[in-house]
Amino acid sequence: ARGTVSRRRYPAPRALDRFPPFPAADRILTGSSISPPRPATIQPGRRIRGVVEHAVVPVSEQRTLAEETTYKAAVAMMGKDANRWAPGTHETADHSMPFCVASALRDGEFNDHTFSSERLHDPAMLTLMAKVKVAEEPRHTARYPEAAPSSVRVRMKGGATVEKEVIYPKGHAKAPMSEAEVIAKFNTMTSGRVDAGRRSQVIDCVLRFDKAGDVSGLLALLAN
Repeated sequence: ARGTVSRRRYPAPRALDRFPPFPAADRILTGSSISPPRPATIQPGRRIRGVVEHAVVPVSEQRTLAEETTYKAAVAMMGKDANRWAPGTHETADHSMPFCVASALRDGEFNDHTFSSERLHDPAMLTLMAKVKVAEEPRHTARYPEAAPSSVRVRMKGGATVEKEVIYPKGHAKAPMSEAEVIAKFNTMTSGRVDAGRRSQVIDCVLRFDKAGDVSGLLALLAN
């Protein structure tokens, strides 16, 4: 009826089976293995950084990357469509497993420059993304959505392998960000747009939000 919301639930696996065959397979190196992390499906960057944190690998030293083990929903939403392998916008790139994995391995962090137009069209990024493989890992699928697990394995030119697995990425309900981490992320993402004084005011306002009589003060800081 008009004005009502359907509560009918549809089985996720059946919906996912309707996705087209894995695209760009001819551009992926097979026989290698890396898997993704940061991320909950809506925040791949965060999950992936958790998996490869402090493991920056120079492009010149990388041989093969394969986001090999993650849950089925993540593969369908962030690694199946062809545009995930050649993102042209910030919105597509931050939901692209190959892009986020390549960025995490290249820079060791995510910041305002990560999804810039310059980075999206950087030949070195495209080269690195072509070495990434995304595939489902059944044991990770079995744990989703209670967890958002992924694993990453990087093979170096010399044959050495770096591996990491994360079950609850930072920001997940079971791995919440601390107040200090949230503040650090806010400062990182706004430092190029908002001066330090105003950032400090915003942080102070948000930390006292539960005691505020109204939101006008915060809105004024964000609007100017």
